[in-house]
Amino acid sequence: RLPSLDSPADVSQWVATPLKAQADSLVDALVTMRQVHLLSEQCTTSDDGVDARTVQLNPAFRQQLCLALSQRDTSPWAKGRDVTCADAATKPDELRKWAQRRWQSLLHYMVGPGEEANTRPEPGWKPAKEVKDQLIATTHGNTCLMQHNAYTAPKITQAGFQFLLRPLRSQVWQLLMDIVNRCREKDAKKADEMLATVFQLSFCTLGAGYSLDALSKTQQELIALLALIGLVYIRPNAARRFYPTHLVVDLCSETRGAVAGGDKKPVGDSASNDMDAEVEQGRCLMIETNYRIYAYTTSVLQEKILELFSEICYKLPHMLIGVITRVSVRKALVHGISARQIIEYLHMHAHPQCMDKVPIVPEVVTDQIKFWEQERRRIRAEPAVAYSTFCNPDAFALTSKEAHRLNYLPAATADDEHPDTTSACLYSDSSEGIVVVPRASDPEMRTFIDRNIHM
Repeated sequence: RLPSLDSPADVSQWVATPLKAQADSLVDALVTMRQVHLLSEQCTTSDDGVDARTVQLNPAFRQQLCLALSQRDTSPWAKGRDVTCADAATKPDELRKWAQRRWQSLLHYMVGPGEEANTRPEPGWKPAKEVKDQLIATTHGNTCLMQHNAYTAPKITQAGFQFLLRPLRSQVWQLLMDIVNRCREKDAKKADEMLATVFQLSFCTLGAGYSLDALSKTQQELIALLALIGLVYIRPNAARRFYPTHLVVDLCSETRGAVAGGDKKPVGDSASNDMDAEVEQGRCLMIETNYRIYAYTTSVLQEKILELFSEICYKLPHMLIGVITRVSVRKALVHGISARQIIEYLHMHAHPQCMDKVPIVPEVVTDQIKFWEQERRRIRAEPAVAYSTFCNPDAFALTSKEAHRLNYLPAATADDEHPDTTSACLYSDSSEGIVVVPRASDPEMRTFIDRNIHM
């Protein structure tokens, strides 16, 4: 409603008082919009003396939002787009299927780079040199998705394993940002243009073709790279026109992008169609309390990902049966996959029939996975300082007592973001005359010793 109003509005009147959930949702949305300066808030007094808080959209944002709502294609290349192509490969449904196969083939390559190309979702697909360079290149976090080997195929790294378990949209964003950030190290202006192009692509129409001649040289280089990983489709016999796929069109939204021609694919005519669509999209896992996993899928990629943290027992024509064990989880933990990521993956890919259950994944399974992760935290290495050769037993007793009195907060890690406070005395032995404390507590201990022992 706000874009259509020329004056401030009291939005609190838009929700009935008894509907607390909707009122809370409205407040949260207004707070978020206010934080990013999309609207301004004013305090006014009505004629009957009642105070009210009114809001109004930022004029520039309101103008552009109205423009976006009134046009089907707000990309900067809308004038040169073509929606009349007779090639079946450029139809929205076919573009989705092609992009999905290409992206899954990329992930399949990361899991098994040495396997035959014919076993991938897009049979025969092999990553181009530009794609391999992006996978083995170091990111801004000094990590890489795959490790280069001189005489063998590249090997997936810990960061690569974590990348596989992330949601599809997060995977696309991470790869795009890695490309932009690596470019920024060489040319910041070029990187800014690439990032702007990514956002511009998200305003394109699925199934519409756009002319490459309207793009700059930097944009054309980016489009060529995106075509190799499934974000953009370029017809073999029409290389001067590109077709953005849903992977990039839906990048900045929570719903599917607009479809060329004005027709959107219906979600389904029945509940079974909806369920089949969700299973096809990867929501295919059923987890039992005995740690068994039933995956209703024929995807080779899903099988490879499940093998990261479970043991596959049986392979049926349309189903995989596996089990989560201590050995399989510990193998995943060694490769840098956390218990939280495994549990999130199980939730994210749970079968639609499991969504009505509370919890979706049995608690006994999630608790056991967390317990197996805790087993690896029994010993942690930290810098420490040892005090020895005390002049007398009383000096040792005072030092040990002070070390027990001091509190120490261990450093946060990726596995334990909120560690508990503990005693600063890591080790104390009167027979050996030694006290060990963390290096962070060393200044306080030295001050205490200088004041109370070294007199």
